[in-house]
Amino acid sequence: MRRLVKEFTSQLTEALEIGKNTNLKAPKNTINNIVITGLGGSGIGGKIATQLVADQLKVPAVINNDYSLPKFVNENSLVIVSSFSGNTEETLEALQSAQEANAEIACITAGGKLAQIANDNNYNLLVLPTAFSPRAMLTYSVIQQLFLFHHYGFINNEFINDTRETVKLLDAEVNDIMAVAKQTANALFEKTTVAYSEASMEGVITRFRQQINENSKSLAWEHVFPEMNHNEICGLTNMDRSRYIVFIIKDTKDHPRVKKR
Repeated sequence: MRRLVKEFTSQLTEALEIGKNTNLKAPKNTINNIVITGLGGSGIGGKIATQLVADQLKVPAVINNDYSLPKFVNENSLVIVSSFSGNTEETLEALQSAQEANAEIACITAGGKLAQIANDNNYNLLVLPTAFSPRAMLTYSVIQQLFLFHHYGFINNEFINDTRETVKLLDAEVNDIMAVAKQTANALFEKTTVAYSEASMEGVITRFRQQINENSKSLAWEHVFPEMNHNEICGLTNMDRSRYIVFIIKDTKDHPRVKKR
């Protein structure tokens, strides 16, 4: 995992090439809503992608982590089916529901049954590399989601240049990032992590929690401002500070009231 994390920026670069070199077909019908279905690392990529471009999306976008799909899905829905392995049972069952609803279907996978179904039905398909662990594929998932949003006309293509600039920034700051990561890991060691952020960054702290679960085999939880101030904050009253550590992700664009909270 350490090696894979160090390859984060090269993965972003490769993900851009995959998206740019994939020929995608136009939709059959007008798209009025988006449903992204997937679990774990495959599902959270959709959450992060939709939050990154929330100021551009003009139609509702729903993240689905279940066997079934929302009942509103129909021929005017875009269902993005995401599974690294291509064999996730919940995702494949949701795909079947999308087919029954005659939805527009696009798939993101490295292979398996999902790739076979996509090829057999001539669905739009973005193929991921197989050289990495699924838990280290977030880069590919997010970028391919953005390419699909752009293809279907929901966002502009600024994300391509933004990603390239992100690569430059991360590469230039790699030593500082590693130092902060080590400091953070030491602080979290043998503690139960409680992660918070503004609601607009929920996908980020969810993925942070998922990585603690998968890689450290530890429990953790996350919540967002301002909602946590209306309920969870009361649970901190009797918190055993020796057992827990609070991890807060802040952003300069956070709402002024959230900053105060």
